[in-house]
Amino acid sequence: MSVPQIEAPATPADQLDVVTVIRSTSPATVGKQYQLVNGEVVKHQVANITAGVAYSHMADTAAALAKILRWVSQKTDRAICPAKWHGDTGASEGRPFDIVTEGELARITGHHVGSPELAGILNRAGRRRVAARLRRGLDPSVWLLLDLDDAPGIPDEWRAMTMAERIAFLAAIIPGLDTCERVELRGSSARVIAPGKQPGGASHAYVRVSDPHMIATLKAFVSIAMVTHGLSFPSPRFSRTDGSVIGHAHRTVFDLAPWGAGRLIFCARPTLSDGMIAAGWTVADADVRIVNEGGGVLDLSGFTMPTPEMLDTFQEMTGERISYANEGGSIATRSAGLLTLATEIESRGVVQTFGAWLAGMRDGETMRCEACFRYSVSEAAFIRRTGPEAGYLHDVGTSTTYTLDVEALRAEAVADLSERLHEVLSPETVAAAVAESRADHAADAVTTEASAMRAQGERAQVVYATGVEHLLVQRVLEELPRLNPPMFRHAGGLVYVSKSREVRMFDNEGRPTLLKTTAMERVRPLLLGTELAKNLDFVKLKPGAMPRRTLDNPNPVRGAPVVTSIDVPRVIVSKVMETTMETVPTISGIISTPTMRPDGSLLTANGFDNDTGFWLDHDLVLSVPETPTKADALAALEVLRELLAGFPMDDMSATVALAHMMGAVLRPAFPSMPGLMIEAPAAGAGKSHLTKTIGFLAHGVLPAVSNWPKGEEFAKHLHAMLVAGVPFIAYDNANGVDITGDLICSMLTEPQVKVRILGETREITAPTTGVVLTINGNHPRIKEDATQRFLTLYINPGMANPRERVFDTPDPLDLLRQDRGRFVSAVLTIARAYRAADAPGALSYGSFEAWSRLVRSALVWLGCPDVLETTRAAIAEDPELHKLVSVVGIVVAAMGTAAMGTAAMGTDGMVTDGMWTVKKLIADIQAGDAMRLQTLGGLVGAGGERGVLPGADAIAGRVGHYLRTVRDRAVTVDHDGRRLEVKLSHAGERGRDGRVKPDRNGVMRWAVVKVRDLGPSTPGEG
Repeated sequence: MSVPQIEAPATPADQLDVVTVIRSTSPATVGKQYQLVNGEVVKHQVANITAGVAYSHMADTAAALAKILRWVSQKTDRAICPAKWHGDTGASEGRPFDIVTEGELARITGHHVGSPELAGILNRAGRRRVAARLRRGLDPSVWLLLDLDDAPGIPDEWRAMTMAERIAFLAAIIPGLDTCERVELRGSSARVIAPGKQPGGASHAYVRVSDPHMIATLKAFVSIAMVTHGLSFPSPRFSRTDGSVIGHAHRTVFDLAPWGAGRLIFCARPTLSDGMIAAGWTVADADVRIVNEGGGVLDLSGFTMPTPEMLDTFQEMTGERISYANEGGSIATRSAGLLTLATEIESRGVVQTFGAWLAGMRDGETMRCEACFRYSVSEAAFIRRTGPEAGYLHDVGTSTTYTLDVEALRAEAVADLSERLHEVLSPETVAAAVAESRADHAADAVTTEASAMRAQGERAQVVYATGVEHLLVQRVLEELPRLNPPMFRHAGGLVYVSKSREVRMFDNEGRPTLLKTTAMERVRPLLLGTELAKNLDFVKLKPGAMPRRTLDNPNPVRGAPVVTSIDVPRVIVSKVMETTMETVPTISGIISTPTMRPDGSLLTANGFDNDTGFWLDHDLVLSVPETPTKADALAALEVLRELLAGFPMDDMSATVALAHMMGAVLRPAFPSMPGLMIEAPAAGAGKSHLTKTIGFLAHGVLPAVSNWPKGEEFAKHLHAMLVAGVPFIAYDNANGVDITGDLICSMLTEPQVKVRILGETREITAPTTGVVLTINGNHPRIKEDATQRFLTLYINPGMANPRERVFDTPDPLDLLRQDRGRFVSAVLTIARAYRAADAPGALSYGSFEAWSRLVRSALVWLGCPDVLETTRAAIAEDPELHKLVSVVGIVVAAMGTAAMGTAAMGTDGMVTDGMWTVKKLIADIQAGDAMRLQTLGGLVGAGGERGVLPGADAIAGRVGHYLRTVRDRAVTVDHDGRRLEVKLSHAGERGRDGRVKPDRNGVMRWAVVKVRDLGPSTPGEG
């Protein structure tokens, strides 16, 4: 079989008067979709087309392009690609071709992904041509898009500029941009019109360039010149986990991302939700028009790549070092200084720092991720590890490779060292120390400041000697909690308490406020070496001088040892990082809310609390009586109810919400607490808002809510959250999913769980003390053991479009922003009052004993319903429990029961009478009722094929497997008019290892053990 060949000659510049229109089939709609959520317009947009049909259209004049744009802008399934595929002659012949992914094209051709043979269009005999949207197989069109960009941080006066004003603004570095002919049209957002409003102005403009192959050069020039000429602004990048500012990117009044072959331009007709249409919102036309008609093309012949002088100026202004290379005929960009080990990067819904991703990878390994220096939702980038704490990130969409600027880091360390040494040493000594440090590693350069800082006062001293490093490590570990910042162990590693993380908060009008919060950060070797040098003096004893033997001194005596100051030894830093650190205190987490200790005392002082292991950092003003009464507790309960006034819930659901609020604030007081499931019949009921309310009450910042991860991604995401020490884990949109599994059950009941580091095979122990879990969705299903570990509340707005509700109560988030201390005081007052009353009627509950005896019991004491009723309802509705009861009922009807504690039991408590094998069970059921056997087979999953009922042997195999999974689990069934609690147990004698022995044929025997008789059956039960 011959391999199909790809046509791949590059297209001459004089044949690029075309644009390619793609009719998308996956997804079916590419126009942006708008809907109203809590009164705000929310936009959903498509990031990629994975399958479709492409047509090349001649656009040799502005009028021809305008005609194409008018047509595309009225469709909902069309997108424009300003490029031409290698080998495409469709513009003249009208020949369409299919668009597929690179992986699908590789499958069709037999080539591997990344092969140069995949560039261009594949001709298939008797079938339509096919191609993938690969940059190496495309040439740019003569039409260059100018896309208005109002990125975060843009100055207000720039944001107010019209299309013409922005073009004139950028003409300072692109001569002729404001006078050449262009085609303008409205973008999607400008076309969506609120009732009584007018459509917006043009936000897209196409200009024709003299040579499309020069567009990459133009982009490189503008990206540097806009900074050096003051035509850019720093646009903040926000953390995907907590909203904090983690960096800045250089942006201007237009988005430069579309200035490359292969980019999709989505200008299809936007669609509105039914709610928006009903509210009077409309969609205007694109208003395609030609401006500066007859003004000619934009001449690019005078543009060159940025000069070395421009790049030097750019680096001086930004700290980022840019270089360029020609790779395969295209321009590749390398950036150093922007990417750091602390840069946050998202991959498959999980957000970690660049350093954390590298730590979980092997040398040479590659991993797909989101682009971190521009908006991306299609994982158009990848990380590659090149060594320990070394690697790079490549953005495929912009052909930019971001690397760690090691030289800049070292230069910064040396400069810092020089500044500190100047305070206590002579200029000559400083010059010598700095020169020496430049020849060594940055960590050692920084640590030499110890000797200079010694003059500032007495400090702890560590005497270093080769061969006893293990003793010195223990000495260093004792000092870690006393460092500034203090260091602790958490989830198998060293962490420090950082008080400089910035979190972006918004009020109801969308105005942002940056708050500094306290968080745990991973300790890196460079930081550890620096902090040890600041706080400890490392010295080494050198032997004293030995005088020469002379006639006057025939028996010389060596002088006294000399104490010499040394840098922090690298071996010490390495061993401290690797040690299990039993002597270092464990930090359970960071809290920003005063709470209660397990002994009932209040934790209100900032700093590390040895009793609970939590670090508290708050500025709340509290009002909690020393010995509150029940009346005080009832008044406090009404204060908490103010936060729930706008949520349509019954009394039980409201009590569950109160219990979770109290539990989240009092979390350090008990080792475990149930999770919360917030259910609703449809979207917009307020599930997420209630989640944010509880999280804000407990931590003072809005929680980072994640969409429910699918399949195996859930475990990976939850592992990452536990390792990072996230205190409030919230999942959204768990619509119709099954909530079950060992991991979620263990994290709710156990003080710590084993988790795997992403990308590694090793496991570490992560604490769960202090973690609160909240899940919301439309009708999720809690199953199996998870039914006993969740409280459930139900929000029912009772209307078709709950987002259109009008609230007559204050927003709970506004109440918390105004005085969070008042609501925290209410929680502490209730808990303290209940303990002051000697905990009357305290209720127990298995794995959540301490929580039940404080939170649950206090609410019952105040007249609220018992929240555990929602758990009992979930258990009763568990489909796995119903299946087990049905299976056990069939078995009991066929085999009877063996009474526990009677003569049927052996001396070791094991059943020795009334035993049966699975084979006998199946035979007895089949002899009595063949249809019941088929029912049993259906329950245990022994289905037949193609309408044929399964045989007895097939059913026996599935029954045996099922019985092993439910062994010794007690359930209630009806038998002979009695209500019995029974369980299926192994029967027979025990071996020396204590396990039940099979019979002489190697077959395991069973019995139905009657645990207790609950009395006569109730009519209608069973």
